[in-house]
Parts: sequence; structure tokens; C-alpha cells
Amino acid sequence: MGSAPRQPLLRKPGELAEWPVDRLTPHEENLLIFGEPEESIAYETLLDSVRKNGILEPLVARPDGVLLAGHLRLACAKKAGLGTVPVRVLPAFDDPYDEVVFIVRSNSDRRQLTKREIGLAFKRLREIPRENGGTRGKPGRPRRGTDAHGNTSNLGSIPRGQGRRLAARRLGVSTAKATACERIFGTEGVPDALKAAIERGDVGTIRAAKVIAGEKSRQGGVVVDPKPLLALVPRRETTEGERVGMVEDKERVFDEVFSALLKVYRMLDGATSRLPLAAVVSPEKHEKLRDVLRDIANRAWREIERVEGPAEGSDSTHLTLLDGGQS
Repeated sequence: MGSAPRQPLLRKPGELAEWPVDRLTPHEENLLIFGEPEESIAYETLLDSVRKNGILEPLVARPDGVLLAGHLRLACAKKAGLGTVPVRVLPAFDDPYDEVVFIVRSNSDRRQLTKREIGLAFKRLREIPRENGGTRGKPGRPRRGTDAHGNTSNLGSIPRGQGRRLAARRLGVSTAKATACERIFGTEGVPDALKAAIERGDVGTIRAAKVIAGEKSRQGGVVVDPKPLLALVPRRETTEGERVGMVEDKERVFDEVFSALLKVYRMLDGATSRLPLAAVVSPEKHEKLRDVLRDIANRAWREIERVEGPAEGSDSTHLTLLDGGQS
């Protein structure tokens, strides 16, 4: 015999009761937009509060136990070993768009969204109306009304071209900022160091989005080479992995240059061995060869002085060029 279907924990919308923590299911949209609760910067602080005071504000869930608000509180409650949490149940949403809006607003009303969260939420809010025939539906004014939760919502299709503006307004930011955040955090290949610098405000959001768009176009629609984007990041903000990669790139270039210089040196050594200055009979040609050798030697010593400093006991390095290829 098959098991009986799972019954909702609460049948009365708006009812407040204690729910077992293992009967609450995180909403997949919250995970897609806001990530794992344990990765939140507020996790440790809230965890300490829950251990001392318990859950002070009720979580919000659908009648079937799917969580709508309070994912961070639930994670902290589980970590603190609580068996139950206070939950307020809301009636199921008729429109998936309104449900995602509720999840986003429950986060944005409690705290300031990060730029990454703005970008991902903006993208998702525009996708869901398309799935329901919204932004791609017939143009026209949206029918408005108040849902069971007291929220003014679009009950019909969203007017053509208004999806971006509506989604940005839901997030409380400008369309330009929301679009820039989506481009930054929704484009594959953008280095984490740049994203972190943008979150901190070290790099302008709009400026970074324009550079990313330009590199994406230049690189054939996909960011394959992140180096041009890393140029936007202050040196101190690069990650250890990226620093290792940059060092490896420099070592590779050094090996290539050294091999080329070694090849030239061997050719030069062979030439001066076959034809030292003392063996050049023409004064004019003698001076030409001397000038070439002196210039090469001076360039090499300037590089040594730049890295190691002048020779001990003197302000500069002096070279003496002797006939016969010796110095």
C-alpha cells in the first residue's frame, strides 16, 4: 500500500503556531537568488542571538510547509538545536511571480540587498512573467488589484517593455543599476576579485558593467580571458588564486624572453669570438661594432642596477670595454 499523501500542517491562513523545524522546506527561489543561508554575513550574529533568545520573529510559510520568509532564521534554529519555531502561514499564491516578489521583498525590507542579490533577483523577476505570458503577452495596461496578502500586484500581463522597470521598482533600485548588477553577476567568466571589489564599492557598478559588455563583445560573446577585467581591480584585492595565476603568467613570459635572449647572446658570443674588435681593420666598422657591444652591455647593467641597486662603494656601475671582446 502506498503512503498517505502529506497533509498541510495548518489549514487556516494567517494562523500562528509552533512548527517542527524538519517539516519546513526552503524555497528553491530563495536559494537561487540569495544562496545558502550559512554563507550570509549575518549568519554568525543571528546564530548567537538565537542561541540566547530563541526565534523572536515568526517565519512565514505556505500551507504545505514551503518557506517564504525566514530562511536564515531557520538555518540558525537548526544549528542551535531548536525543535520547533514560530510560523505564520499564508495562503498559497496564485501567481508564481507574486510569490517570488514576496520572497525578494521579505529580504529587502529586512536588510539592504547586495549587488549580487539585486542582479540575480532582477533577472529572476523578469523571467517569471515571461513564463506566464507576461512581458511577451499583448501590450496594454496591466489589470491591478490587491491579493490576499494585501499587496498590489499585476493580475494581468505586464505591458511590453515594462518588465525591466517593474522588476527594478520591486527591488527599490533604478533600472540602470539593476541591469548593471545583472550583467556583472550573471555573466560567466567575470573574475570573483572584480565582483568582490564591486560589492565593496571599490569599482563603480555602471562602469564595470560597460567594460564587461565590451569585453564580452570583443571576445566573441563569452568572457574567456579575465585579464582585461582584472585590470579594474586594485592590486590588493586580487585573490590568492588569481595572484598565483598572474605570477605563473609572468614566469611564462620570462622563460620565453630568456630563451630568446639566450639565443641572441650565443649568436653574439660566436660573432665576437670569430671577429673580436682587435681583428677589425676598418676604423669605421670597428666603431660600429664597439657601439653595438657597449649599448648591449649598458642596457644589461641598467637593468641590474634597477633591480639590485648600484654596486657597493659607488654611485653607479662603470664598464670598461676592452678590445678583443673582453670587458
